[in-house]
Amino acid sequence: MVDSQALTERFELYGKWWLDDEDRSVHGVLVYDPTEGVLLETVDARPLIPIAAESPSTIRGIVDGEGWTLGACHCVQMGNRCRYSVGYAIRGVLMDDRDLSELTELRLSLHEGRALTRTRPRLPESSGRMRSLTADLGDGWTLGLESTVEQLLTPREDELRLVDRLEFVVRSASPSDFYELVRRVYRPLLEIGAICAQQSVSVSHAAISGPGTQVVIDSGPNDELRQQLRCDLYWKLRPAPRRPVRDPEPLFRFPTDQEAFSSSLPRWFDVHAKLFVVFGLRQLDLSTEFAIAEPRLMVSAQAIEAVHRRVVPASKGRRPALRRRIEDLLELVHPQTGIVLGEHREWFVSEFVRARNTIVHWDVDQTHPPGLVMLALHRASTAIVDLVLLRELGFDDELDNLAQRIDGDRQARYWLDRAASASE
Repeated sequence: MVDSQALTERFELYGKWWLDDEDRSVHGVLVYDPTEGVLLETVDARPLIPIAAESPSTIRGIVDGEGWTLGACHCVQMGNRCRYSVGYAIRGVLMDDRDLSELTELRLSLHEGRALTRTRPRLPESSGRMRSLTADLGDGWTLGLESTVEQLLTPREDELRLVDRLEFVVRSASPSDFYELVRRVYRPLLEIGAICAQQSVSVSHAAISGPGTQVVIDSGPNDELRQQLRCDLYWKLRPAPRRPVRDPEPLFRFPTDQEAFSSSLPRWFDVHAKLFVVFGLRQLDLSTEFAIAEPRLMVSAQAIEAVHRRVVPASKGRRPALRRRIEDLLELVHPQTGIVLGEHREWFVSEFVRARNTIVHWDVDQTHPPGLVMLALHRASTAIVDLVLLRELGFDDELDNLAQRIDGDRQARYWLDRAASASE
Protein backbone atom coordinates (compact mmCIF):
# COMPACT_ATOMS: atom_id res chain seq x y z
CA MET A 1 0.00 0.00 0.00
CA VAL A 2 1.03 3.57 -0.51
CA ASP A 3 1.66 5.80 2.52
CA SER A 4 -1.02 8.49 2.76
CA GLN A 5 1.71 11.04 3.54
CA ALA A 6 3.71 10.28 0.40
CA LEU A 7 2.56 13.04 -1.96
CA THR A 8 6.20 13.95 -2.60
CA GLU A 9 7.36 10.33 -3.01
CA ARG A 10 7.28 8.28 -6.19
CA PHE A 11 5.34 5.00 -6.20
CA GLU A 12 4.13 2.25 -8.56
CA LEU A 13 0.98 0.17 -7.95
CA TYR A 14 -0.30 -2.84 -9.88
CA GLY A 15 -4.04 -3.30 -10.22
CA LYS A 16 -6.95 -3.78 -12.59
CA TRP A 17 -8.51 -0.84 -14.41
CA TRP A 18 -11.65 -0.17 -16.42
CA LEU A 19 -13.58 2.66 -18.04
CA ASP A 20 -17.30 1.93 -17.59
CA ASP A 21 -17.61 -1.85 -17.23
CA GLU A 22 -15.51 -3.69 -14.64
CA ASP A 23 -16.05 -6.91 -16.60
CA ARG A 24 -13.95 -5.38 -19.39
CA SER A 25 -11.06 -4.46 -17.08
CA VAL A 26 -7.37 -4.71 -17.95
CA HIS A 27 -4.35 -4.99 -15.70
CA GLY A 28 -1.69 -2.36 -15.44
CA VAL A 29 0.65 -0.24 -13.34
CA LEU A 30 -0.20 3.16 -11.90
CA VAL A 31 2.93 5.31 -11.63
CA TYR A 32 3.08 8.54 -9.64
CA ASP A 33 5.99 10.97 -9.62
CA PRO A 34 5.67 14.45 -8.07
CA THR A 35 7.51 16.11 -10.95
CA GLU A 36 6.09 14.02 -13.80
CA GLY A 37 2.54 13.50 -12.55
CA VAL A 38 0.39 10.37 -12.82
CA LEU A 39 0.69 7.76 -15.59
CA LEU A 40 -1.18 4.48 -16.15
CA GLU A 41 0.40 1.73 -18.27
CA THR A 42 -1.77 -1.29 -19.05
CA VAL A 43 -0.42 -4.68 -20.18
CA ASP A 44 -3.16 -5.20 -22.73
CA ALA A 45 -3.39 -4.04 -26.32
CA ARG A 46 -7.08 -3.19 -25.89
CA PRO A 47 -7.26 0.59 -25.30
CA LEU A 48 -9.61 1.83 -22.61
CA ILE A 49 -9.77 5.22 -24.35
CA PRO A 50 -9.33 5.98 -28.08
CA ILE A 51 -6.07 7.77 -28.68
CA ALA A 52 -7.85 10.54 -30.61
CA ALA A 53 -10.59 11.12 -28.02
CA GLU A 54 -11.54 14.80 -27.89
CA SER A 55 -12.51 14.91 -24.21
CA PRO A 56 -10.84 13.38 -21.15
CA SER A 57 -12.22 10.24 -19.51
CA THR A 58 -12.41 8.82 -16.01
CA ILE A 59 -10.76 5.46 -15.31
CA ARG A 60 -11.53 3.44 -12.20
CA GLY A 61 -9.48 0.67 -10.67
CA ILE A 62 -8.80 -1.65 -7.74
CA VAL A 63 -5.38 -1.96 -6.09
CA ASP A 64 -5.05 -4.43 -3.21
CA GLY A 65 -8.80 -4.28 -2.67
CA GLU A 66 -8.84 -0.48 -2.53
CA GLY A 67 -10.63 1.71 -5.04
CA TRP A 68 -8.84 4.34 -7.16
CA THR A 69 -10.34 7.00 -9.43
CA LEU A 70 -8.20 8.51 -12.20
CA GLY A 71 -9.52 11.82 -13.54
CA ALA A 72 -8.84 13.69 -16.80
CA CYS A 73 -7.28 10.70 -18.58
CA HIS A 74 -6.01 10.66 -22.18
CA CYS A 75 -4.51 7.79 -24.17
CA VAL A 76 -0.99 8.79 -25.24
CA GLN A 77 0.36 5.51 -26.61
CA MET A 78 -1.11 2.33 -28.14
CA GLY A 79 0.47 -1.00 -29.01
CA ASN A 80 1.25 -4.12 -27.00
CA ARG A 81 0.95 -1.81 -24.01
CA CYS A 82 -1.25 1.25 -23.70
CA ARG A 83 -0.25 4.36 -21.77
CA TYR A 84 -2.55 7.02 -20.34
CA SER A 85 -1.75 10.44 -18.97
CA VAL A 86 -3.75 11.08 -15.78
CA GLY A 87 -4.65 14.57 -14.58
CA TYR A 88 -5.11 13.49 -10.96
CA ALA A 89 -5.65 10.31 -8.93
CA ILE A 90 -7.99 9.87 -5.96
CA ARG A 91 -7.31 6.99 -3.62
CA GLY A 92 -9.89 5.11 -1.58
CA VAL A 93 -13.11 5.41 -3.58
CA LEU A 94 -14.63 4.70 -7.01
CA MET A 95 -16.17 7.85 -8.49
CA ASP A 96 -17.93 8.69 -11.74
CA ASP A 97 -17.84 11.86 -13.84
CA ARG A 98 -20.69 13.44 -11.90
CA ASP A 99 -18.95 12.78 -8.57
CA LEU A 100 -15.80 14.47 -9.89
CA SER A 101 -17.78 17.59 -10.79
CA GLU A 102 -19.28 17.86 -7.29
CA LEU A 103 -16.18 18.14 -5.09
CA THR A 104 -16.59 20.46 -2.12
CA GLU A 105 -13.43 20.24 0.03
CA LEU A 106 -9.66 20.16 -0.51
CA ARG A 107 -7.18 19.70 2.35
CA LEU A 108 -3.53 20.68 1.95
CA SER A 109 -0.61 20.09 4.29
CA LEU A 110 2.47 22.20 3.47
CA HIS A 111 6.01 21.16 4.32
CA GLU A 112 6.60 24.72 5.49
CA GLY A 113 3.18 25.06 7.12
CA ARG A 114 4.36 25.34 10.73
CA ALA A 115 7.04 27.88 9.85
CA LEU A 116 4.50 29.98 7.94
CA THR A 117 2.08 29.94 10.87
CA ARG A 118 4.52 29.71 13.79
CA THR A 119 2.72 26.77 15.32
CA ARG A 120 4.19 23.73 17.04
CA PRO A 121 2.93 20.15 17.09
CA ARG A 122 0.85 19.47 20.16
CA LEU A 123 1.87 17.09 22.92
CA PRO A 124 0.90 13.40 22.72
CA GLU A 125 -1.76 13.81 25.40
CA SER A 126 -3.60 16.26 23.16
CA SER A 127 -6.48 14.87 21.16
CA GLY A 128 -9.08 15.97 18.68
CA ARG A 129 -9.04 19.25 16.79
CA MET A 130 -7.79 22.65 17.83
CA ARG A 131 -9.98 25.73 17.54
CA SER A 132 -10.18 25.95 13.76
CA LEU A 133 -9.77 29.22 11.91
CA THR A 134 -11.96 30.22 8.98
CA ALA A 135 -11.88 33.05 6.44
CA ASP A 136 -14.67 33.87 4.00
CA LEU A 137 -13.13 34.39 0.55
CA GLY A 138 -16.43 35.35 -1.08
CA ASP A 139 -18.60 33.63 -3.72
CA GLY A 140 -19.21 30.72 -1.37
CA TRP A 141 -15.50 29.89 -0.88
CA THR A 142 -13.85 29.58 2.54
CA LEU A 143 -10.32 28.85 3.68
CA GLY A 144 -9.66 27.27 7.05
CA LEU A 145 -6.63 26.34 9.10
CA GLU A 146 -7.07 23.22 11.21
CA SER A 147 -4.86 21.07 13.38
CA THR A 148 -5.91 17.48 14.06
CA VAL A 149 -4.13 14.91 16.19
CA GLU A 150 -4.35 11.54 14.46
CA GLN A 151 -3.34 8.03 15.41
CA LEU A 152 -1.23 6.41 12.72
CA LEU A 153 0.03 2.83 12.59
CA THR A 154 3.80 2.45 12.56
CA PRO A 155 5.66 -0.26 10.62
CA ARG A 156 6.08 -2.10 13.91
CA GLU A 157 3.01 -4.23 14.57
CA ASP A 158 0.47 -3.04 17.16
CA GLU A 159 2.31 0.23 17.76
CA LEU A 160 0.59 3.59 17.37
CA ARG A 161 1.99 7.09 17.17
CA LEU A 162 0.23 10.43 17.41
CA VAL A 163 0.73 12.95 14.64
CA ASP A 164 -0.51 16.53 14.71
CA ARG A 165 -1.47 17.38 11.13
CA LEU A 166 -1.76 21.06 10.23
CA GLU A 167 -3.97 21.59 7.19
CA PHE A 168 -5.28 24.42 5.09
CA VAL A 169 -8.88 23.48 4.28
CA VAL A 170 -10.62 24.82 1.16
CA ARG A 171 -14.41 24.54 1.04
CA SER A 172 -16.86 25.51 -1.68
CA ALA A 173 -20.58 26.00 -1.07
CA SER A 174 -21.32 24.98 -4.66
CA PRO A 175 -20.01 21.85 -6.39
CA SER A 176 -16.64 22.30 -8.10
CA ASP A 177 -14.22 20.12 -10.00
CA PHE A 178 -10.59 19.48 -9.11
CA TYR A 179 -9.20 22.17 -11.40
CA GLU A 180 -11.51 24.86 -10.02
CA LEU A 181 -10.36 24.04 -6.48
CA VAL A 182 -6.75 24.32 -7.63
CA ARG A 183 -7.31 27.59 -9.47
CA ARG A 184 -9.29 29.31 -6.75
CA VAL A 185 -7.23 28.43 -3.69
CA TYR A 186 -4.30 26.03 -4.19
CA ARG A 187 -2.33 28.31 -6.49
CA PRO A 188 -2.89 31.52 -4.47
CA LEU A 189 -1.99 29.74 -1.23
CA LEU A 190 1.33 28.44 -2.57
CA GLU A 191 2.30 31.66 -4.33
CA ILE A 192 1.52 33.88 -1.33
CA GLY A 193 3.40 31.33 0.78
CA ALA A 194 6.42 31.64 -1.53
CA ILE A 195 6.60 35.42 -0.98
CA CYS A 196 6.17 34.79 2.74
CA ALA A 197 8.96 32.18 2.93
CA GLN A 198 11.13 33.75 0.19
CA GLN A 199 11.44 30.31 -1.36
CA SER A 200 9.07 27.88 -3.02
CA VAL A 201 6.75 25.98 -0.70
CA SER A 202 5.43 22.50 -1.41
CA VAL A 203 2.53 20.26 -0.48
CA SER A 204 3.29 17.16 1.61
CA HIS A 205 -0.23 15.72 1.68
CA ALA A 206 -3.57 16.43 0.02
CA ALA A 207 -7.06 15.01 0.50
CA ILE A 208 -10.31 15.71 -1.30
CA SER A 209 -13.98 15.04 -0.54
CA GLY A 210 -17.49 15.56 -1.83
CA PRO A 211 -20.77 13.70 -2.16
CA GLY A 212 -19.00 11.02 -4.20
CA THR A 213 -16.63 10.18 -1.34
CA GLN A 214 -19.44 9.15 1.01
CA VAL A 215 -19.64 5.42 1.81
CA VAL A 216 -22.29 3.36 3.57
CA ILE A 217 -20.94 1.95 6.83
CA ASP A 218 -24.23 0.55 8.15
CA SER A 219 -27.72 0.06 6.75
CA GLY A 220 -31.03 -0.75 8.34
CA PRO A 221 -34.52 -1.50 7.07
CA ASN A 222 -35.46 2.18 6.84
CA ASP A 223 -32.18 4.08 6.86
CA GLU A 224 -28.47 3.82 6.26
CA LEU A 225 -25.46 5.35 7.99
CA ARG A 226 -22.98 7.12 5.75
CA GLN A 227 -19.44 8.32 6.41
CA GLN A 228 -17.67 11.12 4.56
CA LEU A 229 -14.21 9.98 3.45
CA ARG A 230 -11.33 12.35 2.87
CA CYS A 231 -9.51 10.63 0.07
CA ASP A 232 -5.80 11.04 -0.66
CA LEU A 233 -5.12 13.04 -3.80
CA TYR A 234 -2.13 12.86 -6.17
CA TRP A 235 -1.26 15.06 -9.15
CA LYS A 236 1.67 16.77 -10.80
CA LEU A 237 2.94 19.31 -8.33
CA ARG A 238 3.79 22.76 -9.65
CA PRO A 239 6.29 23.96 -8.86
CA ALA A 240 8.01 20.63 -8.50
CA PRO A 241 9.01 20.05 -4.87
CA ARG A 242 12.69 20.38 -4.16
CA ARG A 243 14.76 20.39 -1.03
CA PRO A 244 14.78 23.94 0.35
CA VAL A 245 18.16 25.61 0.58
CA ARG A 246 17.38 26.57 4.18
CA ASP A 247 14.67 26.41 6.76
CA PRO A 248 12.43 29.36 5.97
CA GLU A 249 12.34 32.35 8.29
CA PRO A 250 9.23 33.97 6.79
CA LEU A 251 8.96 37.67 6.12
CA PHE A 252 5.47 37.51 7.65
CA ARG A 253 3.22 34.86 9.17
CA PHE A 254 -0.22 33.55 8.41
CA PRO A 255 -2.38 34.77 11.33
CA THR A 256 -3.38 32.18 13.94
CA ASP A 257 -6.13 34.14 15.70
CA GLN A 258 -9.61 34.21 14.24
CA GLU A 259 -10.02 37.98 13.85
CA ALA A 260 -6.74 38.51 12.01
CA PHE A 261 -7.16 35.34 9.93
CA SER A 262 -10.67 36.27 8.78
CA SER A 263 -9.62 39.83 7.86
CA SER A 264 -6.17 39.20 6.32
CA LEU A 265 -6.74 36.14 4.13
CA PRO A 266 -9.58 37.62 2.02
CA ARG A 267 -7.44 40.68 1.30
CA TRP A 268 -4.44 38.53 0.40
CA PHE A 269 -6.49 36.44 -2.00
CA ASP A 270 -8.01 39.57 -3.58
CA VAL A 271 -4.50 40.95 -4.13
CA HIS A 272 -3.43 37.66 -5.67
CA ALA A 273 -6.44 37.71 -8.02
CA LYS A 274 -5.31 41.15 -9.21
CA LEU A 275 -1.57 40.36 -9.37
CA PHE A 276 -1.57 36.62 -10.09
CA VAL A 277 0.80 37.07 -13.03
CA VAL A 278 3.35 38.80 -10.78
CA PHE A 279 3.02 36.18 -8.05
CA GLY A 280 3.44 33.49 -10.70
CA LEU A 281 6.64 35.08 -12.01
CA ARG A 282 8.06 35.35 -8.50
CA GLN A 283 7.12 31.71 -7.84
CA LEU A 284 8.93 30.72 -11.05
CA ASP A 285 12.02 32.67 -9.98
CA LEU A 286 12.04 31.20 -6.47
CA SER A 287 11.44 27.61 -7.56
CA THR A 288 13.64 27.26 -10.65
CA GLU A 289 17.34 26.50 -10.74
CA PHE A 290 18.59 28.82 -13.50
CA ALA A 291 21.88 27.70 -15.02
CA ILE A 292 22.68 31.11 -16.53
CA ALA A 293 21.96 34.68 -15.48
CA GLU A 294 20.02 36.02 -18.48
CA PRO A 295 16.76 34.05 -17.97
CA ARG A 296 16.59 34.96 -14.30
CA LEU A 297 17.09 38.64 -15.08
CA MET A 298 14.40 38.47 -17.77
CA VAL A 299 11.91 36.92 -15.32
CA SER A 300 12.49 39.81 -12.91
CA ALA A 301 12.11 42.32 -15.77
CA GLN A 302 8.76 40.75 -16.69
CA ALA A 303 7.70 40.96 -13.04
CA ILE A 304 8.54 44.68 -12.93
CA GLU A 305 6.49 45.40 -16.04
CA ALA A 306 3.58 43.24 -14.90
CA VAL A 307 3.33 44.73 -11.41
CA HIS A 308 3.60 48.28 -12.77
CA ARG A 309 0.70 47.72 -15.17
CA ARG A 310 -1.51 46.48 -12.33
CA VAL A 311 -0.51 48.78 -9.46
CA VAL A 312 0.40 52.16 -10.93
CA PRO A 313 -2.55 54.13 -12.43
CA ALA A 314 -2.35 54.19 -16.22
CA SER A 315 -1.38 57.43 -17.94
CA LYS A 316 -3.69 58.35 -20.79
CA GLY A 317 -2.22 58.61 -24.22
CA ARG A 318 1.20 57.13 -23.48
CA ARG A 319 2.82 53.85 -22.65
CA PRO A 320 5.58 54.45 -20.12
CA ALA A 321 9.07 53.27 -20.96
CA LEU A 322 10.83 50.71 -18.75
CA ARG A 323 12.83 53.44 -16.99
CA ARG A 324 9.64 55.25 -16.05
CA ARG A 325 8.08 52.04 -14.78
CA ILE A 326 11.03 51.26 -12.54
CA GLU A 327 11.08 54.80 -11.16
CA ASP A 328 7.32 54.65 -10.48
CA LEU A 329 7.76 51.45 -8.46
CA LEU A 330 10.70 52.92 -6.53
CA GLU A 331 8.49 55.84 -5.54
CA LEU A 332 5.80 53.45 -4.27
CA VAL A 333 8.21 51.93 -1.77
CA HIS A 334 10.16 55.06 -0.90
CA PRO A 335 12.10 55.35 1.47
CA GLN A 336 12.58 51.56 1.64
CA THR A 337 14.30 51.90 -1.73
CA GLY A 338 17.33 53.37 0.04
CA ILE A 339 17.63 50.33 2.29
CA VAL A 340 17.86 48.00 -0.70
CA LEU A 341 19.71 50.15 -3.27
CA GLY A 342 21.83 52.38 -1.04
CA GLU A 343 23.55 55.08 -3.07
CA HIS A 344 23.18 53.17 -6.33
CA ARG A 345 19.60 54.02 -7.25
CA GLU A 346 20.42 55.81 -10.50
CA TRP A 347 23.06 53.22 -11.45
CA PHE A 348 20.55 50.43 -10.83
CA VAL A 349 17.85 52.04 -12.99
CA SER A 350 20.20 52.82 -15.89
CA GLU A 351 21.97 49.46 -15.85
CA PHE A 352 18.75 47.48 -15.51
CA VAL A 353 17.23 49.22 -18.54
CA ARG A 354 20.43 48.74 -20.53
CA ALA A 355 20.79 45.07 -19.56
CA ARG A 356 17.18 44.23 -20.35
CA ASN A 357 17.28 46.02 -23.72
CA THR A 358 20.60 44.41 -24.63
CA ILE A 359 19.23 40.92 -23.98
CA VAL A 360 15.88 41.49 -25.72
CA HIS A 361 17.14 43.55 -28.68
CA TRP A 362 20.36 41.62 -29.18
CA ASP A 363 22.75 42.67 -31.92
CA VAL A 364 25.91 40.95 -33.06
CA ASP A 365 27.95 44.02 -32.14
CA GLN A 366 26.58 44.14 -28.58
CA THR A 367 27.97 42.32 -25.57
CA HIS A 368 25.86 41.13 -22.67
CA PRO A 369 26.44 42.68 -19.26
CA PRO A 370 28.88 40.81 -17.02
CA GLY A 371 27.47 38.08 -14.79
CA LEU A 372 28.26 40.11 -11.66
CA VAL A 373 26.14 43.01 -12.94
CA MET A 374 23.21 40.74 -13.84
CA LEU A 375 23.39 39.07 -10.41
CA ALA A 376 23.25 42.43 -8.64
CA LEU A 377 20.43 43.72 -10.87
CA HIS A 378 18.37 40.56 -10.32
CA ARG A 379 18.69 40.68 -6.55
CA ALA A 380 17.81 44.35 -6.36
CA SER A 381 14.89 44.17 -8.81
CA THR A 382 13.27 41.18 -7.08
CA ALA A 383 13.62 42.98 -3.75
CA ILE A 384 11.73 45.96 -5.18
CA VAL A 385 8.97 43.73 -6.62
CA ASP A 386 8.59 41.91 -3.29
CA LEU A 387 8.33 45.19 -1.40
CA VAL A 388 5.57 46.34 -3.75
CA LEU A 389 3.73 43.04 -3.24
CA LEU A 390 4.07 43.35 0.54
CA ARG A 391 2.70 46.88 0.35
CA GLU A 392 -0.30 45.62 -1.62
CA LEU A 393 -0.84 42.79 0.89
CA GLY A 394 -1.23 45.38 3.64
CA PHE A 395 2.18 45.51 5.34
CA ASP A 396 2.68 49.27 4.84
CA ASP A 397 3.60 49.89 8.48
CA GLU A 398 6.21 47.13 8.47
CA LEU A 399 7.99 47.90 5.18
CA ASP A 400 11.11 49.35 6.82
CA ASN A 401 11.68 46.20 8.84
CA LEU A 402 10.79 43.96 5.89
CA ALA A 403 13.19 45.86 3.62
CA GLN A 404 15.99 45.33 6.16
CA ARG A 405 15.24 41.62 6.28
CA ILE A 406 15.04 41.29 2.50
CA ASP A 407 18.36 43.08 2.08
CA GLY A 408 19.95 41.00 4.82
CA ASP A 409 18.83 37.83 3.07
CA ARG A 410 19.42 38.90 -0.53
CA GLN A 411 22.33 41.29 0.10
CA ALA A 412 21.24 43.40 -2.86
CA ARG A 413 23.10 46.51 -1.70
CA TYR A 414 26.34 44.52 -1.22
CA TRP A 415 26.19 43.11 -4.74
CA LEU A 416 25.28 46.51 -6.19
CA ASP A 417 28.36 47.98 -4.51
CA ARG A 418 30.55 45.28 -6.03
CA ALA A 419 28.97 45.50 -9.50
CA ALA A 420 29.09 49.31 -9.61
CA SER A 421 32.74 49.34 -8.51
CA ALA A 422 33.70 46.73 -11.10
CA SER A 423 31.97 48.75 -13.82
CA GLU A 424 33.92 51.95 -13.18
